[in-house]
Amino acid sequence: MSKINTLRDSANAKISEANSIITGKKAEISKLNQDIKNMTSEKDNLTKDIASLKNEITGLQTSLNDSNTNLEATKASLKTKTNEYNDKVAELNTTKEKIANYESLLKYAQQKAEEADKLVAQLEKEIQKANDEVKVHGEAVNKVKVESKDDQPLSQKELDAMNTTLTNVDSGAADTGVGSIK
Repeated sequence: MSKINTLRDSANAKISEANSIITGKKAEISKLNQDIKNMTSEKDNLTKDIASLKNEITGLQTSLNDSNTNLEATKASLKTKTNEYNDKVAELNTTKEKIANYESLLKYAQQKAEEADKLVAQLEKEIQKANDEVKVHGEAVNKVKVESKDDQPLSQKELDAMNTTLTNVDSGAADTGVGSIK
């Protein structure tokens, strides 16, 4: 019996030790169950955060795509406006060149107009002088007409009797009709 008691005591000691281990393991299991519960809660929170962040990322990507689309549209509009600006600058430069040419032509025309005005004034003076000479000539003609109103033309006989011999002015001698007056 003593062996049985020893065996029993030994078995009881082993059972007690096993119970002690089981109690420790139960505490560990309880702590691990609490850790699992906490981690599951943290996992749920993280899953919610991830879903929220995914939604935010999707919204930001949509906003980025819209912004890129707007940026491309703005770039295209800028390019169009830049081309329009360059066309207008070229048109302005062409117009400036035309204006410079017209101003040059206008200056030339003004110079020619001034020259023409001077010529007109000169011609008017010449016409006035000629009119004055015509008036004087007309008066002289009228005077001669009045003075010779009763005069008759020479007859052929009177013309034939007229001396038509030329005298050399240098020598004073009568010319034979050959030569010229000096």
